[in-house]
Amino acid sequence: MRDDIEPGVLDESDVARKYCRGNGDAFGGKACEHYDSFNRKCDLLAKNSVSAVVEHGRCLSEVQFYVRAGKILEKYGPDYQHEFIDLTLFLHGGLSEKGHQIKGLLDYRVENPRLHVLYSIVNRSLFHEISRQLRKNGLIAKKKQCGNCKYLGAGDLQLCESEHILDKKTGKRYPNKLWMTERQAHDKGCDAYVPLRNFFITDDEPGHDLSDGMQRHQRSEASRDQAVVFKALRECIRKASPAKKTIHTRRLEDWAYIYARVRDGFSPQEAIKRLLDVRTSGKKQREAYAIKHERDREAIEHCFSGMQPCR
Repeated sequence: MRDDIEPGVLDESDVARKYCRGNGDAFGGKACEHYDSFNRKCDLLAKNSVSAVVEHGRCLSEVQFYVRAGKILEKYGPDYQHEFIDLTLFLHGGLSEKGHQIKGLLDYRVENPRLHVLYSIVNRSLFHEISRQLRKNGLIAKKKQCGNCKYLGAGDLQLCESEHILDKKTGKRYPNKLWMTERQAHDKGCDAYVPLRNFFITDDEPGHDLSDGMQRHQRSEASRDQAVVFKALRECIRKASPAKKTIHTRRLEDWAYIYARVRDGFSPQEAIKRLLDVRTSGKKQREAYAIKHERDREAIEHCFSGMQPCR
């Protein structure tokens, strides 16, 4: 998540041209009076702390800290975007709850007095502060683990239910290799990780580990029969020859797709129809795949019924 924040909040090269050089309509082509165009540096940053830029510059205001904080909160998911974050101590410093003197971000000096460096420091510092406050308030866990991800299903066999992973830089979705695999609570969260909220025990309650995330929160539960099928097909893929591995992989992907659509509220017949819509194009291809899918289903049923070995 952290690597996605800086390009996701602002395009640094564009804002540098806008604020420092005055490109665009906002400043009518007039460069900032504090911008050293020869060295491409900010004189305010070179001679003062960050507070000078906030007070006398035009590229960063205190309001913008909260705007950026809101964009960072969106990275955690829609449940977090309206969460209140108090940045007073973070910006201006003062005494912490434990009585320690804390230096505010505005009191720091930047070694490399360039705008993109300042924005990078602001974004990363904000990310850490927001994460700290969310953890302190019990809204996210200390560690990114499957046990505190909203996509971990309940049941004896806990399966990852995130079918796709969203690339936050491009906006594209790609298949999640862990989809419908059995996961343990302490397994490291993947790129599809979305934290559960409002169920963690806070640091103020001793004897508990936030990273456990063992309390289930509105989790769906796959039947044990379905979970056993997914686990068995994964085992078939692991042991199969290259040619058979392709067949077992197709069976697993199709079975998982149908299960996901049924879980969404579609009937099994509607789920199969949607599967054919996704897998084929054209009448002949659709008919051929429907036959193939029926054979796969029979093979799986025969295998689990003990009528014949898996093939």
